[in-house]
Amino acid sequence: MTTLSRRIHKYERPFYYAVTAVIALSFFVWTAPFDDAPADETVGSIGGKPVTRSELFAVRQSIETLALLDGFSRSPALSSSAARGRWMQTLAQVRQALRDPRMRGFYLQYMGLGDLGDLSSPEVQDALAWKWTAYLRAAETAGFTVSPGELTQFIRSIVGVPPGSPFPRDFYVQFVQSERGLGMHVAQFEQAVRRYLLAAKYFDAVGSAALVTSQELLDAYLEENREVELAWLGIKPADLSVPEPSREAVARFFRDRRGEFRLPAKARVEALLAASPSFLEGVEEPTEADITARYEANKDIEFRDPDGGKNGKPTHKPLEAVRASIIKDLKEARASLKASAALEKALLEIGALEAKQRQDPTLRLDFEALARQFGVSRVETGYLEEDRPEDAEAVLGAFRDPRDRESFVRKVFTDMKPGEVMRGEIHPLATDKGWIIYRLLDRKEARIPAQLTAEVEDDILRRLRKEARDKAAVEAARAWIDAINAEGLEKTEAARGGKKFHRPPAVKNGSPLPDPGDGHENPADGGRIIETAFGLRASDLVGKARLLDPGPNQTKYVVVLLRSLEAKMDDFEKQKPWLREKLLMNGFRNGMAVPGKRQILIDARRAEIEKGIVRNQDAAKPAAPAAGTGSGVPPPPPAAAGPGPAAPAASAPAK
Repeated sequence: MTTLSRRIHKYERPFYYAVTAVIALSFFVWTAPFDDAPADETVGSIGGKPVTRSELFAVRQSIETLALLDGFSRSPALSSSAARGRWMQTLAQVRQALRDPRMRGFYLQYMGLGDLGDLSSPEVQDALAWKWTAYLRAAETAGFTVSPGELTQFIRSIVGVPPGSPFPRDFYVQFVQSERGLGMHVAQFEQAVRRYLLAAKYFDAVGSAALVTSQELLDAYLEENREVELAWLGIKPADLSVPEPSREAVARFFRDRRGEFRLPAKARVEALLAASPSFLEGVEEPTEADITARYEANKDIEFRDPDGGKNGKPTHKPLEAVRASIIKDLKEARASLKASAALEKALLEIGALEAKQRQDPTLRLDFEALARQFGVSRVETGYLEEDRPEDAEAVLGAFRDPRDRESFVRKVFTDMKPGEVMRGEIHPLATDKGWIIYRLLDRKEARIPAQLTAEVEDDILRRLRKEARDKAAVEAARAWIDAINAEGLEKTEAARGGKKFHRPPAVKNGSPLPDPGDGHENPADGGRIIETAFGLRASDLVGKARLLDPGPNQTKYVVVLLRSLEAKMDDFEKQKPWLREKLLMNGFRNGMAVPGKRQILIDARRAEIEKGIVRNQDAAKPAAPAAGTGSGVPPPPPAAAGPGPAAPAASAPAK
C-alpha cells in the first residue's frame, strides 16, 4: 500500500496505525469543492472552551486537502514539465473518483478496513472534524508549534522537488490555486499542512513516552525464536468427490440469493474509424528543412548514441543514420492529421444533419454513407459489458488518453441516449488504430434476472459444487483431528493407511511451514504464508492436532505439534533493538496483530481528549464518538527530505 503514511519519515512510526483507517475514510469523504465559510456561531465546546462553526469549517477544509494529497501521492514524482502536467491530470481524476461510491467501496476493501459506515454522511464528516479540532487544540495547549523550516520541507516534498533542486514556485502556485489542482489559496493550503504537522508532532511526543522493559524484551525473544517440530497434512477440496447438486438445490439457491446474479449493463456502439495508414497515399514528402528541424529538436533524447562520448565517438547518431525513420515519422504524422481532418468534417456534417432532424424527425443518420463520403471505415461492436471496456478497444482501438476511456464508458452506459453521437465531444478521439467518432446504437440496463437462465444455472452449479467440496474437506480434516487427539498420530496414520503426514525439520515460530520437497503442495505456495505462531507452543498441546483453514476452496491443513523446543539465547543481544521497535510499533498475540505500546499510549490520549468534546445537540447527554469515524488522526501528506522554497509566513519556533 503506497500511501502517504508510508512516505512519512520523521513522524511515521509513532502513529502509523492511528492514521491508517482515517486515511481511507477521509480520502473518500470530503469530495465537493470548498464552499464559502459559514456564518459564525458557537456550536459546542472542547474542554470547556467554545468552538465556532467557522473553526470546524476550516478544519474540514484542511482534511479535504490532506485527503486529496493522499490520493495524489500515488502518482509518480515530478521530474519534468510533462510529468507535472500528468500530475495535474491525476489530481483531477482523483477528485472525480472520490465521487464514485463504487470506488469508495473498492478502496476500503483493498485496504482491508471493511465497512466504516456511510462515508458521505454529514454526521460522520462532522464527528471527524470535531475530533481533529480537539487534537489540534490539545497540541497548541501543550505548547507545540510548527517552524517555517518544517513547513517548507513538507511543501517541497508535496510538490516533488528532489533535495538540492530549485523550487518551481510558479508550478507550486498553479498546483495549489488552479481549478485542475487543489483550487484554493496558497495560504489556505499551507495552513492545512501546518495543522497536520502540529498534530503529528504532538502524537509523536505522546508515543515517545512508551517504554519496553527487559522482561518484555526477553519474553518477545523467546516467543520469536522458539522452535517447534510439526507434522502436517493438506486436504484439497478440488480433489474430493461430492454428489451432484439437485435441481431443487439450484432453484432454492437462486430463490434465496437472486440478487447476487445481477446481469451487467450492455451497450452496442458503431463508429467511424479513420486509420492513419489509409491516408498515407498522397502525403507530401518532407522537405530537407523539415527533416533537419525534426533531428535538431530530438537529437538529445530520441537520437542520442548510447555509446556516445567514448573513444571520441559523437554523442548523437548522425542525421543520415536516422533519416529514414524521421521521414517515416513525419509522413505518418501528416497522415494522422489528414485522418483527423476527415473526421472533423464528418462531425460537421453530423452536426448539420442533427440540426435538420429537429425540424424533420424522419431524417436518419447513416454512418455507412458518411464512411463512404469521407473515405473512412464504419465499425460496429457487439453488446459490450460495462466492466469490460477492453472489448470496445479491441474494435475501436485503445484510447490514447485514459480519460477518453473513462469518458467513453460513462457516456455509453450512463449519459447518452440511443442514437446520440459522442455527447459533449467536439473533436474525434485518438486510439492506437487512428481516430474515431462513435454513436450509441442500443443499451440494455443492468438488471436482476426474473427467471433462472442457463447461464445463471451453470454459475449456481459451480458455486454449489465448490461449497460442497469445501465442506467435505473441512469434515475430512476434522475427522483426522478427532482421531489424532483421541488415539495419537502414529496409530491414526497407521489405521488410515493411504495418507502420510509431512514431518519437516524444526521451524521457528512465525515462519512458513517448510516445503516437503516431494512434489506435494507447499502450504506457503502461491504467496499464502501459514504461520506456526497460532498457539502450538504450549507444552499441553504436544501431540494435539489443529485445523488451519486459509479460506473457502483453499487447502485445509491438519497440523500436529510434535515437540516444542526452547529458544537458543545466542542472538538475544543482537535482536534487542528490533524487538524493542517491534514492541513499540506492533505485536502479535496468537498469530494476530495487536497495537504496539506507542499506539496504546496514543489511543489512550486520543480517548481522553475526545471526552472533552461537547456539541450543542449533545449537551443534554454524554458525548459518544460516531460509528465508523476511524481514529480521527488526519491523513499525512507526502514527505521527503530536502530544502524548500522561501519560508512561508513565520510561526512560532519548533520546540
